Amino acid sequence: MNKQTFVSELRGKLSGLPKKEVEDRLNFYLEMIDDRMEDGITEEAAISEIGSVEEIAAQIIAEIPLTKIVKEKTKPRKKRRTWEIVLLAVGSPLWAPLLLAAIIVILALYIVL
Repeated sequence: MNKQTFVSELRGKLSGLPKKEVEDRLNFYLEMIDDRMEDGITEEAAISEIGSVEEIAAQIIAEIPLTKIVKEKTKPRKKRRTWEIVLLAVGSPLWAPLLLAAIIVILALYIVL
């Protein structure tokens, strides 16, 4: 396995973690591989000495606090773009009365039934 394959597989295993943590850990392992290669070991041998991708991913996940993982999972992924906010504001004279009418109809049906 070469460095690029190692990094892409490890990145895939750590996909749910905070991006900064993943990048820090990837840089650490890349530096470790480079150090071993400077000592005269081949790239494949250096990667095999470090361990398997599954073992490394399990170790990294175990070291990261659960609160960071939960924050990453619950963080909103998409922010509203400016044009979306402008369209909501400009379209409010149309959609606001329709929404209010729908709520009144639902409330009336609830009271009658």
